[in-house]
Amino acid sequence: MNSSLQWTAYRLFGLTVLVFLPLLPTTVHAAEITARLSRNPVTLGESFQLTFEAPQAPDGEPDLSPLEQDFEILSRSQSQRLQMVNGELTRAHSWNLALMAKRRGTLTIPPIPFGRDRSRELAIEVVQPAPAARVSDRDIIVQVETDHDKVYRGQQIILTVKLYRGVNTDNASLSDPQADDPDLIVVKLGEDEQYEKRLEGRYYTVVERRYALFPQRDGPLTLAPIVFQAETTPAGSGSNRFFGSPFGAFRQPGQIRRVQSESLGVEVSAPPAGAPVPWLPTKDLQLQDSWEGAVPELRVGEPVTRTLLMLADGLSANQLPEFTDTGQDGIKQYPDKPALEDKQERDGIVGIRQLKVAIVPGRPGRFTLPAIEIPWWNTVKNHIEVSRIPERTLQVQGTVAANPTDTRGEPLVSAEKAPSAAASPTHREDSPPLHSGDTPWLSMLLGIGWLATLGAWWWSKHRDARSPAVTRPVSATTLASRKIPRIQAACERNNAQATAQALLDWASSRWPDVPPRSLGALSGRLNDHGFTTEIAILEQFLYGDGAPDWRGSGLWQSFSQVIESGDRPKAGPTSPMAPLYPS
Repeated sequence: MNSSLQWTAYRLFGLTVLVFLPLLPTTVHAAEITARLSRNPVTLGESFQLTFEAPQAPDGEPDLSPLEQDFEILSRSQSQRLQMVNGELTRAHSWNLALMAKRRGTLTIPPIPFGRDRSRELAIEVVQPAPAARVSDRDIIVQVETDHDKVYRGQQIILTVKLYRGVNTDNASLSDPQADDPDLIVVKLGEDEQYEKRLEGRYYTVVERRYALFPQRDGPLTLAPIVFQAETTPAGSGSNRFFGSPFGAFRQPGQIRRVQSESLGVEVSAPPAGAPVPWLPTKDLQLQDSWEGAVPELRVGEPVTRTLLMLADGLSANQLPEFTDTGQDGIKQYPDKPALEDKQERDGIVGIRQLKVAIVPGRPGRFTLPAIEIPWWNTVKNHIEVSRIPERTLQVQGTVAANPTDTRGEPLVSAEKAPSAAASPTHREDSPPLHSGDTPWLSMLLGIGWLATLGAWWWSKHRDARSPAVTRPVSATTLASRKIPRIQAACERNNAQATAQALLDWASSRWPDVPPRSLGALSGRLNDHGFTTEIAILEQFLYGDGAPDWRGSGLWQSFSQVIESGDRPKAGPTSPMAPLYPS
């Protein structure tokens, strides 16, 4: 019986050892982690330091997520150092956190797990900052102001932020404007301005920053406080970046301060009744136009560029409308892609919209481009105004190619190949009959003429035998034909610029005395509907903003047909047509 009880006791002891034996190393080797605060209590809006220290390596890395409920982790660093304890060399570990409380009151720093090791719980008191008796009692001040407290939707608001610093700061940041209007457009104006200012007997370094705000919704607009955050450094300590290592072992970290401005409210109103559309609330809107020199006297087929300019003080370029179409019969206009620019000035944004238009007259005469008018709302005088470019009168010189029913305009065959009037007379009268009595005298005169002709022939033959051969000049048609392969090659490469230049070079050789000086003039000279259409497409690509690419196959086909048609004899007049630009 006793042996049975003894055996049972041995079994219970062995089981107990097996159960608790795995726990013994953990208990023996558990790291002792201490936690301490840099100060207690702390002021809301000011940072404090929380440090964890362990004389030996803990079981794992710290899990800091329990802190995020009541505290904001601003920075963290880790360091190690060697120390002698009881004659043994050990490696101590420390973790340094910069925290800022999210609310006031008595807050708890919960135990932080380091693997299976844990720190102890701490309590900290967070108090509301005491109001300063004077402005100069504050080390850091953030002030905000707007130039208007009531605006229209889309009207520019200038927000000025002034940061006063009476202490040295490092790692500073200043938040951008935030509002309850998610569509609010915020544009920073230029560079910050820095200067010194004395405030109630204390000198501050002031940084002034400006923003242009454009509200997009009606109703009250609330601007959130502007937040400044920085690490304050003691005077004379400097901020040696070399010692600012991420482990923080050589430099005592400064206190992190967070200061914010007041919030602001602005009332945003809808456009008034009868307001112009599109809605353009601005202090000033100007319209201008310019040409290549003064308003010119144009020539048929010759392009000239007109530049339209719109400037709005207090609007961005994206808010400006497009220019109205001033096209009319007899004048082709090819607008370029508009150029948009926002010029940032201290008092706000000046939006600029520029449009270049290539104008190509199609026929001579007097043309009047209509006026361009844009209504807008004057935010200074609070009424509607209209900016205007007056109408422009253009005088177009030159002639349009004739279009007879039996020809394609100016023939491409040279005049020397045309049948002469003697060979194919269009009209002749019968000669009066010779009197029979004049026959002997006529016979004698014919004989003398025959002998003179025979002598002239003999003399010219012997002269030609002694004289060198004379090279005949190459005709304009031959010179022009040598340049046709360049046109074909440029069309096959779909190179619009090269094609235009090759066509004008060909035309200069074809009509050396009065060459067409533009593509429009060339199409008028050839006077072919298909070729004119292809030239218009080419001009649209070169001068306008229409086609994304250009294909030269159509132009080459129409040009080839014109050349082939011009090389065939035609009925009707064969003398060249009147010059397009008579001298």
